[in-house]
Amino acid sequence: MSGLRAQRLQEIDRQLEGHRLIWVGTRGTDANPLLDLDSFAACFSLIAPMHSGSLEREVCLETISRHRVNLDQYDFDKDRSPEARELRAGLRSFLQEPSVIIPYRPLRFLSSISFTDSGMVRYFGLFHERQAPFEHKPWVESELKAQGVPVIPWTYYAYEDVQRLADNVRTQPMVIRLNRSSGGTGLQLVRSPAELETGIQSDVDGFLGASPFLDPNIPLNVNACVYSGGSVSIHRPSLQLIGIPQCTRLLFGYCGNDFAAVQALGPDLLDQLEDVVRRVGGWLGRMGYRGAFGVDAVEHRGQILVSEVNPRFQGSSEVSARIDAELGLPDLYMDHLSSYLGLAPIPTPPLRDLVRMHHGYSQVLFHNLLNHDVPGFTPASSGLLHEAEVVLSAAPDVTIAPGAIRWRLILPKLATRDGHELLPQVGALAGLLESEIIP
Repeated sequence: MSGLRAQRLQEIDRQLEGHRLIWVGTRGTDANPLLDLDSFAACFSLIAPMHSGSLEREVCLETISRHRVNLDQYDFDKDRSPEARELRAGLRSFLQEPSVIIPYRPLRFLSSISFTDSGMVRYFGLFHERQAPFEHKPWVESELKAQGVPVIPWTYYAYEDVQRLADNVRTQPMVIRLNRSSGGTGLQLVRSPAELETGIQSDVDGFLGASPFLDPNIPLNVNACVYSGGSVSIHRPSLQLIGIPQCTRLLFGYCGNDFAAVQALGPDLLDQLEDVVRRVGGWLGRMGYRGAFGVDAVEHRGQILVSEVNPRFQGSSEVSARIDAELGLPDLYMDHLSSYLGLAPIPTPPLRDLVRMHHGYSQVLFHNLLNHDVPGFTPASSGLLHEAEVVLSAAPDVTIAPGAIRWRLILPKLATRDGHELLPQVGALAGLLESEIIP
């Protein structure tokens, strides 16, 4: 397989010749897979700088402000602070030579650059207004349902009609959800009308979604890419880690991914998951979407149900790319670039085979669980880690906002069996690392 990856890297670098590749994203370390490309020249991010000596330029908001934001609540387009202006100015000043921007997700600021600096910049992302509809969960899942794609059975309630929802809550636990949310924010489990009254948050659309709580379930995630001709490339799936109390205060908070645990899924279930992701990608392509995307799904009583479509790169994309690199396959980042460069997708094995071809990794994200800022830290005892890695930790002089990522543990083995609890040995390792923090 290694020849396929090497071939595609050469094709991309050849197509990008004369242009500097620039990553603009949330975590700087998300761009690590791009280091295999000779064209990769600069990284602009919000948190977790790469610290790569091979780059011409790296600018990170966290490094400027000495503060790490909560990515699930922060909006760079709305930030008018001097630090955010410095990040914007740093990117514009770098665009003095032909460049290609690859975004983690579309931004209003990046769309403006694609127009004002169009003679110097090629922007490999959607216009932000064109991408925005794909962030609206009720529209996306309603369209998918009409196409026959199995989705979680959401029902929509106007705020004026919330009594009907309260009647349903009396008979069974319900999950309520805002129409736009990220990382598990905007989701709440309600078991009684009283909890519903305190749990409802306003939404500009004037309605919310509610679904019966599907228990038991296995949360799943897949990275994929839509090409201009409608073809879809898919990468190794993972079990998603959701709502683990040691990691997050959110009941449905995103806590990472386990690419090893999917080996316990049967081939028929993996085939079903692949079919669903391809159908989602086909719909996205018909609606004018191009590039990287992700699908969150749950397995419930033997059926795969789509829970969310992420029209962007994901928190799982970097580890997914690491596995592809070790298999000698093109990764999601290469696919995204290829889709905008007009290259045809390189066929890869079906999910049932991808899962068997690699042992997999797991990543566990630990957030600030307190109601106030905490300082960054470095784990004191690397001897505890063995083959594991601690990444994304902030420098000791950086403050970390409530709910923001504190650090990430990467393991070459299982971290969970069901996505809802850490294995005891992983939880114990995390506790030891926490106890040996260097302030």
